[in-house]
Amino acid sequence: MNRTKTTATLVAGSLLAGLAMIAVAGPAAAADEGSQIPGNSLWFSTVGPLASQSAATQVLSGSN
Repeated sequence: MNRTKTTATLVAGSLLAGLAMIAVAGPAAAADEGSQIPGNSLWFSTVGPLASQSAATQVLSGSN
């Protein structure tokens, strides 16, 4: 009985300590600093090799 009570106390204490650490932890989100490459990122609305893409299929990163 004594060993069971000691084990239960240790488990409860560990659980409470873990919950307390999670409660005071800072947010895990990183600051979004954007692209590291200057200029627009090019996205293409069709599938295929880049050489076959025209200006009509390009979507710049700054447009909707």
